[in-house]
Amino acid sequence: MNANVLRLPTGPHWRVLIAHQRSDVRHVLRTLIESENVAMLGFRFDRATLAAGYVRDIVYHGGSATIEQRARQDFSVDHLARIGPLVIGTRLRAEERWRDGSSGTGVRIRPFVRLTLPVTGKLNLLASHESFVNLGGGAGQRGGYDRARNFLGIGVPLAKRLGVEIGYLNQWTRGARTVGAAAFTLGWRW
Repeated sequence: MNANVLRLPTGPHWRVLIAHQRSDVRHVLRTLIESENVAMLGFRFDRATLAAGYVRDIVYHGGSATIEQRARQDFSVDHLARIGPLVIGTRLRAEERWRDGSSGTGVRIRPFVRLTLPVTGKLNLLASHESFVNLGGGAGQRGGYDRARNFLGIGVPLAKRLGVEIGYLNQWTRGARTVGAAAFTLGWRW
């Protein structure tokens, strides 16, 4: 997976996010390539951000492509609570989804929680969980709990608003032929 993210502060409170992410999954029997483009506009409060935007996700599989379009809304709180040195952050994401070849609109919510624990100096232990819950069955989705994504890693701030994170990501998807997808990840955070 590789990702290119551009975050632009456009004033004391407004933020613009433009991102492109590509995943390349190769298996003995199949190749799956996913390309996701995101544009978001957010307003930053004291410790929270409210954002809305558009996602265009293209999945190439078996010589054909499926396009999914999403309207996305995020509400995130960087420091919801602190328990001793442990910092708890959270985000609630809602998405309205439209997929080629499927009728209706799919609605999905994605609650996310992140734990940050200082280990030594500027080194932090990171853990996060994100659930994917489909509300109804439009756009080819099945209603109900659909996916769990977990991450465990370490992070180091490099500057005031820039850091690097490295770790292990595991994802369980309902109805998948495998137990879960796992990936070693390296990313920038700002």
